[in-house]
Amino acid sequence: MVAIYNDTVKKFSANNITVNGQGSHTIDPYFVGSQGPQTVVIVDNGNNGNNDDTLFVTGAPLGINDLDHQVDYIRIAPNPVQDELFVQINLDEFQHFRLAATSINGKLLFSETIQHKGGNQQYRFPVKNLPNGLFYVILFNEKQELLHIEKVIKQ
Repeated sequence: MVAIYNDTVKKFSANNITVNGQGSHTIDPYFVGSQGPQTVVIVDNGNNGNNDDTLFVTGAPLGINDLDHQVDYIRIAPNPVQDELFVQINLDEFQHFRLAATSINGKLLFSETIQHKGGNQQYRFPVKNLPNGLFYVILFNEKQELLHIEKVIKQ
């Protein structure tokens, strides 16, 4: 799961979580607690409506070894990039997208809304002022579901 916050994009993943009996868990990537925005996992071990355990994840940045997640109707070019990054969306339906660029530590470099009117459209984003090095380009749909994440090199 990848969640976008005001100043960061964080990835949450878990393996081998044991939930006993008829248990369940709920993941809330946008919980706002005393330490600010957090990802929260609430565990109910008996599906009886009682929260038996809660895991608060305050900092889980993206990592350099994260796998790319890509849909076939989104293309990002050029890579490497110097001045302008182009996002091409080839999707017949009208849809809003959220584009985010982050450092490998999850720091949000910029975020923009794309109002795709359908068809094959190309959108331009200036990146000239970004620092040189590796960063992520991430696209979410209007439900904040991760659609596309790609590593890009800024020269």
